[in-house]
Amino acid sequence: MHRKPEVTAALIEKYHLGLATPEEAKAVEAWLDSDIMELEPLPLSSQKRKEKKLAIWTGITLKNELSTLPPKHFNNRLLRITVAAGAFACAILGLSYLISTPNKKKPDLVQYHQLESKNGQKANITLSDGTIIHVNAGSSLKYPDQFTEKDRTVQLNGEAYFEVAKNKHKPFIIHTRQGTIKVLGTKFNLKAFENDSTESLSLDEGSVKYTDACDSTNFVILSPQQHAVLNDPDNSFNIRPSKLQDVAWLRNQLVFNNLPLREIVKQLERWYGVTIAVTEINLGRQRYTGTYNNPPLNKLLDQLGYVMGFKYNIINKKEVNIY
Repeated sequence: MHRKPEVTAALIEKYHLGLATPEEAKAVEAWLDSDIMELEPLPLSSQKRKEKKLAIWTGITLKNELSTLPPKHFNNRLLRITVAAGAFACAILGLSYLISTPNKKKPDLVQYHQLESKNGQKANITLSDGTIIHVNAGSSLKYPDQFTEKDRTVQLNGEAYFEVAKNKHKPFIIHTRQGTIKVLGTKFNLKAFENDSTESLSLDEGSVKYTDACDSTNFVILSPQQHAVLNDPDNSFNIRPSKLQDVAWLRNQLVFNNLPLREIVKQLERWYGVTIAVTEINLGRQRYTGTYNNPPLNKLLDQLGYVMGFKYNIINKKEVNIY
């Protein structure tokens, strides 16, 4: 079972930016509906509490206006980019300040974009600060048009390799379903698919702080050539030395390290842009180890089928049945 997210100033800010997961959004909304605002350090009158909640709701419920931008940053014309105009995040203390000083200038709006690298595709993007991100197939990245003065915040669902531009005064922050990654300038691979039971980070250069999204006291600080796995549901961290296979996808390699067929199928669906159905449960449990240099799908299935004892058929080049 997932632990209920703790409502903190950071989570409120994440929600304002539209980066919260459905579970986190539900927790924030429940908190806003409650009679007590735990993040407020000072006692409030009933009227003042209502005013603050109204201000929060006003910021959070601003409707996104969607439009399409030309993909000038991308090397893949097939990528779909949506633009979301959302309110700039304010943590609770910032909101309190705005309420008590209504004549002060409000923060500027931040325009967010979403890059979606579909199954069977990969993409590269350079952000406004010079950070370069290589996005794997079946992944999405949410990022602002321009970063705020305080930090550089993005959200990832999937896998990407980050070459973060150095800026010791403005941390680079990545939100995933399970964790938050904070760096100043470094290179690392992050794998965080929402439907996977684990997330992982493999660090090449610099230093990274990897924090459990539900518990800010649960974190690890990684050094170069370390690989961290964040497990669900207990949210424990496992750390080991990095391996070449951790970033094999950047070399167009498929690597299976004692993986059950059901996990191999997930990788193949993303890699080749197909849908695969395994008709027998016992087949899905069989494990396999091997490395492949981006072979045609039918050649790969021939080899897997020979070793694991299954047959398959491909329908319209998009659907695969394994039996």
